[in-house]
Formats: sequence, C-alpha cells, structure tokens
Amino acid sequence: MSYSAQPSLSDFYQTLSLQERHSYAFVEMNIKYFSYYNARFGHDYGDELLHLIQHILETFLKNRGIVQHVYGDTFHFFIVCSEDPSRSDDENVLQGFLSELVDYLFDNHDRHAHQNIFMSFGILLPHSVYGSYDDLLMKVRFARKNCPQLKHRTYSYEIFSDDNYFNYLAQQDLAKQLTNARKNNEFEIFVQPKVDPRTEKIVAGEVLMRWNHSNGIPLNKYISVLQKYTEIYLVDFALFQKACAYLKEGLTRNEPRVPLSFNVSEVAVCDQNFCSDYFSVISEFGIPPEYLEFEFLEDIKLQQDANVRNVLKQFQEKGMTCSLDDFGAGNSSFAFLLQGGIDCIKLDRIFFQGELTESRKQVLYHLLKIADATNVKVVAEGVEDRTYIDFLKQTNCFAVQGFYYYPPMPLSEFQTLLNYQSKHAPELIPGTLLPHSDTP
Repeated sequence: MSYSAQPSLSDFYQTLSLQERHSYAFVEMNIKYFSYYNARFGHDYGDELLHLIQHILETFLKNRGIVQHVYGDTFHFFIVCSEDPSRSDDENVLQGFLSELVDYLFDNHDRHAHQNIFMSFGILLPHSVYGSYDDLLMKVRFARKNCPQLKHRTYSYEIFSDDNYFNYLAQQDLAKQLTNARKNNEFEIFVQPKVDPRTEKIVAGEVLMRWNHSNGIPLNKYISVLQKYTEIYLVDFALFQKACAYLKEGLTRNEPRVPLSFNVSEVAVCDQNFCSDYFSVISEFGIPPEYLEFEFLEDIKLQQDANVRNVLKQFQEKGMTCSLDDFGAGNSSFAFLLQGGIDCIKLDRIFFQGELTESRKQVLYHLLKIADATNVKVVAEGVEDRTYIDFLKQTNCFAVQGFYYYPPMPLSEFQTLLNYQSKHAPELIPGTLLPHSDTP
C-alpha cells in the first residue's frame, strides 16, 4: 500500500481488506495543554507547531502508516503493529511503536516545545480494529479520555478494552438512574443510633442515606457514583431538609428527639453555596444548634484547605458541633486536637476489630485521654463486641455507634426506639447529652 497520496483515514480504512485491517493499530493523539502555546506565543506560532508535529508524524509513519490532523491539537493515525501473543497488550504497544514515537516527538527541535511537549493516546490494537470508521473514532476517543493519567504532565496512553467500555456504559446508566431517583424522591433517611456505653441509652443518631429502589445495587456502588459526579450534594441536602422538618415537628409537639449528625463530603465543602444553603434551612425550621452535628469525612484535606477551616468556623460560631469522621483510618492529623477546630472525633472501626489486647487497650486509653485533655468528645464507631463495650464503659467515651447496639434503620424505627426510651427511661431528657464521667 502506498501512502504518498495521503487519502483520508476513512477512505484508507475502507480500502483495507479484513486481513489488512488486523495488521494496523488505530490511534488518537492529543497534545496536552496545547492552549499554553497559543496563549504564551500566539496562534500563528501554535499553527507552526501543529505543522511541525504533523511533519514529525508523517516522517515517523513513512512506509508503515498514515496520519491525519483532524481538528485542533488532535491527530489520528493508523500504524502497522504486530501483536505478539507472548507479550501483554502494554508490551505490544510500547515495544511496537509508542516508546519510539514518544521519544521522536519529545526530542523535536522547536525552540519552545523541545523536550517540553506531552501527548495523550487512545489506542485500538489490531484485534479491536473492526466495525465502521465511526466506531473506531468513538473507541479511541473513549480510551484516551478515560485514561487515569490523562492530566499528568507526562505522556499517557490507554488501550481500548471492551470490559472498560461496557463498565463505563453501566456506570453512566446507573448515574442516569440515580438522577431520576433523586427527582422522584426515592432516597430516604436511615439513622444509626449513638449510645452512651455507661447508661446504654440513645443520646444521638447519625443520618445516613439509602435508595429504596436500588434493586440490589450495593450501597457503596451507588454512593461512589453519586460522589464521582457530585450529585451526592443534592441528595444530602434534600435529606438534610427532611431531617430538619422531622426535628422541628418533634420539638413543636414535645416528642422525643435527640441530636442528629450529618456527613459532609468534599463535594459539599467545595460547593460555594454549602454554608448558605444549610444555614437557610436551619433558619427556616428554627432548629436549635445543639440538635445539629456535622461530620467531616476524614479524606477531606482539612489542614491544607483554608476553605475547610472557614466552613468549620462558620458552623461552630452558630453553635453547631463539628466532628472528624473515621479518625485513624487515613491521614487524620492530631493537629486538630492541639489547634482546635473540631469538637468531636469518631474513632474508626479499625480500633475495634480483632481481640482487645493489652496493647490495644493502651492505645485506646491514651487516645481518649488526649481527646479529653483537649476538650474533644470521642465516639467509638463500628463496635460489635461486648468486650469493647465493657472497656469503653470505664472511659470518657461519649458514645458508641455500631452493630453491637443497633444497625442503621429507617427514621420511623429510630423514632419508635426514642419513644420507648422516653417512656421507660424518663430520667433521660430527650435531646440532652449526658455529661462525661471521669476516667478512673
């Protein structure tokens, strides 16, 4: 096949026999951050650089492929690439052509782009080069844009696979379902009680979200999709409104109510309307601040982000409790215990899994002592064993949250427990937090 005429890639593909098609890889290449060159040196220079890249690709592909500058800073090309079954797909790509091509482009002789140009590639290996030409375009674009290293300042590539493609479609289908579920009010409030280990009475509850039409889709799967596409904020905010209405109704009717805590995701903190949205609801329903607690998830970069510290300050100035969730599971910092900014820490379940050894007792005891010394309350999360309950009874642990006492439950069931507790334990005033006992 002669490449001198440079037909369009679509025409080239149509002229190939089925056997010939399976000798070529199909590639989409994009220049990362190319807008920098236009912004810094002007569009005329940018056009010159694109012409240079086109020339480099044509030289590289001579007698083994064909290239086309399709739009902007994006190029498509076919290249002869034999697949060795003894090698992985990555090895076939890197050894077949990509390592050589990247070096070729990187060492260009442009005065500004020399060793300072980076590319992203979407690649169809020969066994995937089938279907219409439009199918090829869709597949290489999907592969390139879904590469985890796409935004890295180095070259990146992704090889198309049917598994990745169908997983992507399934995730998008689920995201669509979740949007419809939000619009149709299918998310409901569940609450997991927090229990004072000394009195074994419910003193608070954590508001959780459940999808009542999930049809068996696991909780962590649909929550991760809500978080990925930031829709978790809208769902959480709707449940917060419902929870405030519930608190208001009970307080107005003098029914049993206890403080409720709400998870705050990084998505929420990054939303510029987060504080104003929530404060407007609190004001609308007139909820006393002592009934509201906000649990900041441990993966939020609390220390580094001034915006997060500002959010904490705003909530605390209004008299609401701020907690650090999953303390000890990741990058939690003891700086909050020293510098303030957090009213409560929730010890992660990792502290309460396995045997309660003497060394584990000492770790827990000293963590509780440090928290007490800095006037920070402690909630033990994920406790399932009576041995830990007996130990925590002897400490200043404010509350226990875990399956030993109660799993998460619908709001109506939680209220039934509060009603029963109020009737049979009148000495516990609903909504009143029990004072700490001194650590022996």
